[in-house]
Amino acid sequence: MGTSDGRVGSEGRGGRYERHGAGLLLTIALALAMLPAAGCAQSAEPAEEPQVDVEQSAVQIDPEAVASQPVLFHVGRSVYANGVNGAPSTLLFTAELDFAGVFRLSPDGGTVYYVTGGPQGAKLWAADVLSGTQEVVAEGVIDIVRVTDNGQVIALSEVTDTPLDLQQIDTATGDMQTLASAVGQAVCSEDGDVFGYLSAADEVDPVSRGAVFLGRTGSGPVLVRDIADTEGARILGITPERFLFMVSPDGDPYMGEVFEYDIGTGGLASVAKDVDYLAGSADLGRVLVQVNPEPGDPTISQVVLMARSESGAWDMQAVGEPAVDTVFAAKLSEDAARATVLAATLGREDALRVFDLASGAVSYETTLSASVAVASFMASPDARCLLYVTQRSPEGTEEGIAEEVLLAADVDSDTNTLVTSDQGTGGEIVRPIAVGDFGSD
Repeated sequence: MGTSDGRVGSEGRGGRYERHGAGLLLTIALALAMLPAAGCAQSAEPAEEPQVDVEQSAVQIDPEAVASQPVLFHVGRSVYANGVNGAPSTLLFTAELDFAGVFRLSPDGGTVYYVTGGPQGAKLWAADVLSGTQEVVAEGVIDIVRVTDNGQVIALSEVTDTPLDLQQIDTATGDMQTLASAVGQAVCSEDGDVFGYLSAADEVDPVSRGAVFLGRTGSGPVLVRDIADTEGARILGITPERFLFMVSPDGDPYMGEVFEYDIGTGGLASVAKDVDYLAGSADLGRVLVQVNPEPGDPTISQVVLMARSESGAWDMQAVGEPAVDTVFAAKLSEDAARATVLAATLGREDALRVFDLASGAVSYETTLSASVAVASFMASPDARCLLYVTQRSPEGTEEGIAEEVLLAADVDSDTNTLVTSDQGTGGEIVRPIAVGDFGSD
């Protein structure tokens, strides 16, 4: 099995990971004169001393060991597109303010939207992938929910007196239309017409008992379910047909009961109990959750695939083996046929595994050494190329300063290759933004 060389990692380990945008259209590849290729680079392990191309990049690149699919990543405030087949990485732009860690691509892959913070407040920016030019789209935006098919941005903002508003932003004019107020969490359909959110039951009292609502552009909200004082809620996903959310006992946001709301009929049904939601397909017909096979032991996880039948019933299928893993995160491929799971084997070693969901078998695995942790990861839409950041605290440095390396794994060829590292960049974090030739969320 492909194994990282373990040079860079972390003695600590992150908990839950937020989902990142996982696709990038061919425009980046054309802009960089990339040769089309499937999967990631099928080259040897990264060289011990990566070469530096000062003209092209402020980060260290080994030109003989870079991913063969288009990859967008950032180091500190600088955003790069990787080179392929020996080409150097290209600096696209450097942000004026610190990133807030939120990135979304437009459906055509030509624009990356991101959020910055600073003394003068949060801002939503748009950067052109081809030219690297960037401009402020709106003020006060702190999170991007979705970039819709028609180029609108659905975002959470703090521009009014309520804690957060759900806004629809016209990216051409910067005009903002409030869709809902006092919003804690939100999801939105691809076209932006339907959205679900968790909000205070009384907008005049934003810290009051909450409730789950369904909204449509141009119409008022529909109350889906009240949330009691002893409960918490997570908004999971929405399509024009169905809306998924989870309700959990107060104090345990990761294990609870998953509900499905039928938008056409208004019916509400419980579909799973005592689970933690991990990922869902675009149509929410397939959902990955995890359960704890041994009650009272949250360190042992079993990944379960929930598949919705034509009758509306949900079938449950175990994925992988229980009793050996602590699962941190999972992602579904675009066709929902493969699952990528980040777990800690026996509570010690981080491992990335790709499962064939038809058989439940592991089709790819890379296991890191015990001193190395995966700080973040993403997969291409077909789950055949994985990007992951390894992390460790170097000896002789201040506590909390970690070296990070961005690696690409080719599932078919079972190889790991270096994309970039933060060595020599003053400890600035390295994070992938997108990988692959297809625009998707």
